[in-house]
Amino acid sequence: MGNVIYFQKAKKKKEEKFNQSTKKTQTATEKATKEYPAVLNPLKDGSSWDARFDACTNFCEFFISGFDPAYSDYIKKNKNLEKEYQYKFGTMKPEKLEEELVDCLTKIVKISPEKREEDKTKILYQAARLFELEEILSDIFYKELMKE
Repeated sequence: MGNVIYFQKAKKKKEEKFNQSTKKTQTATEKATKEYPAVLNPLKDGSSWDARFDACTNFCEFFISGFDPAYSDYIKKNKNLEKEYQYKFGTMKPEKLEEELVDCLTKIVKISPEKREEDKTKILYQAARLFELEEILSDIFYKELMKE
């Protein structure tokens, strides 16, 4: 089991890591655009890399520009309801990660709109879980991209 990290502390850590990974992002973008025929060839038999690239990019954009700011506002209003979440940031097979993402997002959608304080706690917990899953997704995708 990992250490217990509160969302704001974990968010700060992620922001620091994000700032440090600018070079990785640039490398990944260059590789994905400059090496299109080798990496993202949609005509290649069985190639779904380009669709996965789009899906990952869309999800990360949604998380960073849409979900994270909304969640930050939400947690400020409901700080007293935050439940500890044990971040592990371990590795996960893509198939398992997909299942976990679907489960997490489904729970968030089912709980919303919150009718009880307990629902708000559940949303805070699932959002922290989503934070971890997005980080794992980014790591998996980057490693896969660098193998190409």
